[in-house]
Amino acid sequence: MKIRTTSSAPKSKEIADLLNSKLSKGSARLFGFDCYKTILVKKSPFVGVQITRRKQELIIEGSLPSVFTSILSSFLMLEGFLYLFEIIFHNQWKNLETEVATVLSNQYK
Repeated sequence: MKIRTTSSAPKSKEIADLLNSKLSKGSARLFGFDCYKTILVKKSPFVGVQITRRKQELIIEGSLPSVFTSILSSFLMLEGFLYLFEIIFHNQWKNLETEVATVLSNQYK
């Protein structure tokens, strides 16, 4: 899901602080290099979204919210069980994507 911003994308720290204050369940944290362009929002151990900043847009994608669960899913992918994660958590990822997109759209559009 993409959100276009009217000016350049806000700083990652500002987005994380906004989400931490507005989301009822969940927490946001900065992740990665390159001035922390990525924000991970975690609702549960297997439900989260990744927010990537670009020049005038924010990209929100459902994902596993921690390194441990990502490693676990990579291992399970080798065994063909990754689809089980997608089947079980797809709707929850989409719901969290929508919730985060609503908060960000209200603030930055």
